[in-house]
Amino acid sequence: MAETTLHIHLVSDPTGETIHQTARVCIAQFPDARTIEHVWTLVRSLNHVDAVFTGLERNPGILLMSVVDSDLREEFGRRCTEKHIPQVSVLDPVVDLLGRFLGQPLRNRPGGQRNLDTSYSDLELISGEVRDARRLFAHNQWPVIDITRRSVEETASAVIQLHTAWLEEQSVGDPS
Repeated sequence: MAETTLHIHLVSDPTGETIHQTARVCIAQFPDARTIEHVWTLVRSLNHVDAVFTGLERNPGILLMSVVDSDLREEFGRRCTEKHIPQVSVLDPVVDLLGRFLGQPLRNRPGGQRNLDTSYSDLELISGEVRDARRLFAHNQWPVIDITRRSVEETASAVIQLHTAWLEEQSVGDPS
């Protein structure tokens, strides 16, 4: 049997974390399948929907989505039906079941699982946590890196330098 590559378009209105993990779990059930993932995150407008379908035209395949916005979800469904593109909205069965069980309507809140903890706007609480962290680090003699105005790469480099220095310290007493 000739090897077939399946293009899977993963669409999400928030970060894509949910749809990506769901797809990975499902794809793992088919270890001989060759897939290429096309990740479309922060899809929040019809222009974004257009871009996804342009991608689907270039790389035909299936569409899996975790789109909370009902208007966008319906638009994806409509266009997929018109173009005969297999699609699944992975959240629908769970959200529908919860809605029936709880007797509550869906609130259409993309990224709603990440509600802001208002206690983190309490400066006194934040100051206490920083003070406790500094004590813990000092007690354990852990280094502290000031990442203010540093890029991710600079911060990573500083971590690598600290780790390298620690490894060298460990190997000083090692006779091998």
